[in-house]
Amino acid sequence: MNEHQPFKVFATKHIDIDHRNIISLLYAPLIGADSVTLYFALYALIDRSQLRTPAYPVSFLLDLLDVSERRLLDARKRLEATGLLETHRSDDDFVFELIAPMSAERFIKDSPLAPYLLRHLGEKRFNEVIDLFKIRRVNLGAYENISVAFSDMFEPVQVKVHSRASHLEGKVSRLRIDTKFNTDVLFDMLPEHLIHSEMKTTRAKERFRELAYLYDLEETDMKDAIVKSFDTNGRMDFETLSKQCRTLYQASPKRAHHKSSYSGDVHYMKNTHPKKLLEDLTGSHIPSADMKVLERLLGETDLSNEVLNVLIAFVVKELDGRVPHFNYFDKIIAQWKRLDIDTAEKAMDHVKKQKHQKNAPKHATKRSRRYIPKDVEIDWLDDYIQSLEEDES
Repeated sequence: MNEHQPFKVFATKHIDIDHRNIISLLYAPLIGADSVTLYFALYALIDRSQLRTPAYPVSFLLDLLDVSERRLLDARKRLEATGLLETHRSDDDFVFELIAPMSAERFIKDSPLAPYLLRHLGEKRFNEVIDLFKIRRVNLGAYENISVAFSDMFEPVQVKVHSRASHLEGKVSRLRIDTKFNTDVLFDMLPEHLIHSEMKTTRAKERFRELAYLYDLEETDMKDAIVKSFDTNGRMDFETLSKQCRTLYQASPKRAHHKSSYSGDVHYMKNTHPKKLLEDLTGSHIPSADMKVLERLLGETDLSNEVLNVLIAFVVKELDGRVPHFNYFDKIIAQWKRLDIDTAEKAMDHVKKQKHQKNAPKHATKRSRRYIPKDVEIDWLDDYIQSLEEDES
């Protein structure tokens, strides 16, 4: 990166005052003043309506921040290392992708950054800093929630909303997929007239790698699937591509797996891809129908992998090794979101409470049950079995 090269900046969400406080108090001691200044300067350049900038020369940043190229590079790398920035390079320019910081709770409880902050500040200062983010919650245990539901006030409306706008959401923490699949090799195999610009975006390349990993495909297999996945307008359709990948997966030789590598601890949940968890959990080749459910869980929900892992393990164990339809998972996901379950620890604690409630004596008094959230009192398993019986009748 030299001073004459142009760069652009874009973000996936707006940075609010809470994000600024988290960066200033939690990240700053680790990344230093240059990195913090660079982050906020890049964000200040962004057009708030489009979340992106025009092109600037790198010399603009050097003059703006009054730093050398070496200091600018070091500041950039520190932002990248702590997950606040991703840098993309082409032959012509650089693109900086600004990423919102993780929540204070996640930083302190779940991230690998907290021990470094503790070592840097010392225990006394560390505790003083994290105390600034504590919220004293109101105890509503003695109260009954009498709030009405949306459906109690609004009639159903049979109108479908159409929008061509691109609505960007913040990135969700996903594990990097350990695969040797190479998109450059894939594009070299494809006829040039089939390759469109949207196939070479960062998200499209990630999608190719995800599908290759999920369905055990190599570049040659993916090429064959892509050729069969173009619509009538000559554009590649990812939904069709998914079907083609599942067809190839179904026809491929079945590999044996072993349950012995499955572990239900927090470390396993945080560091294992959901596909690997399902293989470890069942000890067998995952059927094509189950792979479709897994693909939707990874592509259509905004849960992190660690929470998805707990969810999958919980549901599959409850159903004695059976993977239900996506809608069954979706129902639980909606409830978990209402409870703000966004880490493996929270998910595992919730599951433990649910199992305790399920195993509790049926003669438990109303008083002893009043502190249990309503979500926990819902027996998803009984509902699911009942729906299956109704479908079969």
